[in-house]
Parts: sequence; structure tokens; C-alpha cells
Amino acid sequence: MKPTLFKFGSLAFFALLSVAASPLACAQTLLSGRVIDPQGKTVPRAAVKLILPDNSPVAETRTDDAGQFFFQNVTAGEYRIIASAPGFAAIGKRVEAQSSTLDLQFEKLQPRFDSVVITAQAIEPTVDLRNSEVSIEPCSHATIRSFTS
Repeated sequence: MKPTLFKFGSLAFFALLSVAASPLACAQTLLSGRVIDPQGKTVPRAAVKLILPDNSPVAETRTDDAGQFFFQNVTAGEYRIIASAPGFAAIGKRVEAQSSTLDLQFEKLQPRFDSVVITAQAIEPTVDLRNSEVSIEPCSHATIRSFTS
């Protein structure tokens, strides 16, 4: 009966070892940081995207009121982070995800090109006096005349 116990014990040991080693093979990490403007002030509600080197999207979030973002349970490796916010040109940065914290700083304001198109059409007023009727409310100081053709 000892050989069966040995086989079971060996099998259980290797199963436990493979479960314990799997986090090492796919190490999960926290990638966090802040998004700041050119003056160093934080940018709340900025969109932050985590992308693989082949441009495949991994995750997307928004910064909190303090301009901070968090990507949890990120597999260690190389990524690109892209941040965007209204009024700023989007920025990107290559990062190695290893429980790192980084700042993404917008370098310049995005130029705004607002255009307004106004279209006008001139309308020539036409009055056909032969078929027109004019009614005027009488007033005490006015003389009313009627014209007919």
C-alpha cells in the first residue's frame, strides 16, 4: 500500500508546485500613475488606455478627481499607455509593467478649430399690385385711400 500512497503524494506535490509556480510564470502587477497638464496640475477624467506593442487594446480607464489612474492585475511586460483629454493633444509612452508608477504629462494644448458656416439667400420682395389687397385699421388722424387697377 505504500507505493500507492507514494504515487498519490508525488502527484499532489507536483500539482501543488504547478499551482504555486503559475503566478511566477504570469506575474500580475499594478500599473498606476497620474496625468498632469503642462503646468503640472492634475487632469481629472482623462481617458487612459493600456495597449500592447501590436496595438491590441488591453484595458481602458479614466483618471479620478486627483488625476490618478490604476490598471490592476496587469501581466508583466511591455505596453504603451495613451492619455487623452479635451483641450490637450494625446500623449503616449512606452512602459515596462513591473508594479510601476509613472506620470504622463501633456506637453501642449490641442489647437481648436471651430468653424461656423452661415448660408444666406437673398429673397427679392415682390408685390403684385394687381392682385393685392391691403387692409388698414382706421385711425383718427389718417386718411384712407383705396387703389385699384
